[in-house]
Amino acid sequence: MNRLITAVLFLVGALLAQVSPPDLIVRHVTLITTTPIDFAERQQIIHAIKLVKQNRAPVDGLSEFFREITRDQFQQHGYFKAELPNPEVRIVEINPQHEVIDLILEVNNGDKYQLGDISFEDGLAFPVDQLRHQFAIGDGDIFDISRMRVGLESLRKLYGAEGYINFSGVPNTTIQEGAHTISIQIDIDEGHVYRVGKLIIDGEEWRPGTKTKLQRDWKKYQGKPYTAGMLRAFLDDEHVPRDVNPDLLFAVRTTNSPSSISTSDDPPYTINVRMNLANPAACRPAPPEQRIRMCWLADAENAPRR
Repeated sequence: MNRLITAVLFLVGALLAQVSPPDLIVRHVTLITTTPIDFAERQQIIHAIKLVKQNRAPVDGLSEFFREITRDQFQQHGYFKAELPNPEVRIVEINPQHEVIDLILEVNNGDKYQLGDISFEDGLAFPVDQLRHQFAIGDGDIFDISRMRVGLESLRKLYGAEGYINFSGVPNTTIQEGAHTISIQIDIDEGHVYRVGKLIIDGEEWRPGTKTKLQRDWKKYQGKPYTAGMLRAFLDDEHVPRDVNPDLLFAVRTTNSPSSISTSDDPPYTINVRMNLANPAACRPAPPEQRIRMCWLADAENAPRR
């Protein structure tokens, strides 16, 4: 059961995140359920399925795709054990602009479940009330799988903002069939708090004193918990345009793993960062699309000082 909910929570979320701009249109959905469901609920599920963005694909691929989408929609309405075979996909029209299909869905919706409660195991860094607050679903509410996914992501961000970069939270389910409730225990592995370490700068200065200034500005962050937005904040301090991706500019290594950036005198659980300055000779003639990657610091050096 533990594996089931983990797969449900993340598999469909990843599937939805990967779809491309659509050229597939779902014209009509026929929904058949083993037990009756509320008319408004039925219409909501059908409407959500028709709004899913997806490119045209072979029929087998579309059938599997819409099976997962349909099951996820039922689980958002509390039908946690909903199952269905691959839907029947009927092609209505194909032209260069789009493909139009109809869907026939036969769903064994099962019983509807409510949330029993959410508990946490081994979460010591934050009060239990604060952990529970990350989940916007109350005890006794319809068990909506999408709200559980959002809550787990909020939990990850909560820990990540305090430097727990290796945090993991694994949900385990307990189903009370008589009461039609599902309780969740989240086993938390907080890991260690990682802190900002040294800034190692390679490359040639655009103007004298650049490296010294960068090292001085870095001290504002050194020793503080390392967070996902920390490198972006540092680039903002240096007037670097927001369209410059920090991942293109920095190499990040932790001191508890082998790395040329780490040294024997580094404290444990420290994040050292290496950055490269662009070569001025290469920067001057660089076209605009290359300047974003090569000449960000040169451009920033010419920005007005705060």
